[in-house]
Amino acid sequence: MEKLMKLSDENKLFLEINLFKGRIIDRHTGRGGLIYKVERDCNPRFLAYKTVKEFESENYSCITTESIKNIEREVGNWFKYSNHPLLIKPFDVNIVNGFPMVSMPYCNGDISHFIQSRLSLIGVICFSIQIIKGLIEAKKAGLIYHQDIKPENILYVDLSDKFRNFPGEGVDPSLKYSIRIADFGVANAYFDNHLGGTNVYKSPEQHDEKTFKGQFEPDVFAVGLIIAELFQGYHPATTSENVNIKKWKGSKLKKWAFSGKRNYQYPKNEVEEKLMNLIDKMLIPNPELRPNLKSCYDNLFEILKNEAPKSALLLNCIIEHYDSISTVNFDEDHFFNLIKLSKLDSQLDSILEAISLMLLSLISSGAYTPDSIIKIYRHAKALYNICNTHKLEDYNTLISSASEIVIYYLINNHQNITSSLLYPTIDNRTLIGSDFEARAQVFNESLNILLELNYSVPIQSAIDSSTDNTIKAFVIFNAAQKFRVAGNSIEAYQKLCELRTLIPIDIIFEEVFHTWKAQACIFLKK
Repeated sequence: MEKLMKLSDENKLFLEINLFKGRIIDRHTGRGGLIYKVERDCNPRFLAYKTVKEFESENYSCITTESIKNIEREVGNWFKYSNHPLLIKPFDVNIVNGFPMVSMPYCNGDISHFIQSRLSLIGVICFSIQIIKGLIEAKKAGLIYHQDIKPENILYVDLSDKFRNFPGEGVDPSLKYSIRIADFGVANAYFDNHLGGTNVYKSPEQHDEKTFKGQFEPDVFAVGLIIAELFQGYHPATTSENVNIKKWKGSKLKKWAFSGKRNYQYPKNEVEEKLMNLIDKMLIPNPELRPNLKSCYDNLFEILKNEAPKSALLLNCIIEHYDSISTVNFDEDHFFNLIKLSKLDSQLDSILEAISLMLLSLISSGAYTPDSIIKIYRHAKALYNICNTHKLEDYNTLISSASEIVIYYLINNHQNITSSLLYPTIDNRTLIGSDFEARAQVFNESLNILLELNYSVPIQSAIDSSTDNTIKAFVIFNAAQKFRVAGNSIEAYQKLCELRTLIPIDIIFEEVFHTWKAQACIFLKK
């Protein structure tokens, strides 16, 4: 970690008041950039912010386009691949004085701490399972290679800070820690002829790609090294935790990676022997002969089930919960991330192209289904939001055509759109929103886009001539919501009540009436 110059009280106060809206409690820099840890008076209480190292510099000549390009690449990868709680997911990115500034969850630390303090054998297995699962999930989102897996890039959060008496009795204490994989700065850089990696954790093919040409699996090798370190407290290139392997030259580490002896602590039992056998396979020099991540994951979970069934059960429950979170409303999160990422000029054109091409493909099919209508709606909404932010008019015709298709479909087939197509579901249960709310949201947001783009005249005639009470209810609900957004709670509730004469109100939608009525009553009392 590089040493930072002292931040003046004046600059510190400026950042705290105008940028972070909280107190800077720590800041440090390294190869990845400059990171601030901030404490706030709201939830979440702690946040982290990352930008380029030169952010605080008053000497603009030291600022390079390369450093900005690198962090924009990392931010882009972050938003693309962080689809799971085991991966650090950024909250937002903004441009501050020309520099990208990304906000992200605050973590308690990185797993280097546990290499020094040592986990139990079961703890090592639990950590290893989480690390591998995180990489598996990132691959589902498009990651091929992380290319810089090391302890400093694997963070953790202490769940016992959030949940009382967690993880409970009868399970390994390490289960209170949840892994978060970070730093996607060189992810998939292999395809740009960049091998990535930090010397101590480089695979043989990262040291020299020619030996195993066309074969590249560095993440399995790096994870194998980390599991070995967690297990025995030292890197398998050495025989003692007293050796500072980070001082070794790259040439020495390269020689070890290709042909050096893998030094392991002598196994005390069958479980340790099984773990070391797996590590040894992960550290095979030839990438083609290493096990894949899925087989490593299955192997470790099988060991855990046999040795510590209660811990295995709890870890499985945690992972299943994380999987549910990652799959709930995946499409909506995807577009939300693209909208945030489009703030970076380097990402804008490719995002616009990707969304517009997909939208063109969807509307060109002609055969519309409920699922395709929702996809058209989401693509058009995302494209509109991005274009509106950047004052772009190039895609107005495409957005308008897509929005018209959505509205015409709903005029004729609104009963086909259900809440499960739009809102999160877990275990086949809709968590929020009735069918009417889902239909009204798609209809009204599409109509509002047309109104903003001044393309509403043809569609307005079709809406006005409709004799369907549900279509009339959509229009009334839209007006009620506008009253509510404007802070006119009484008018909003009065307008909402008009729906009772038009459509049946189910139990879920009845909750909206209760909430709006309560807010109207508060205003009446004032």
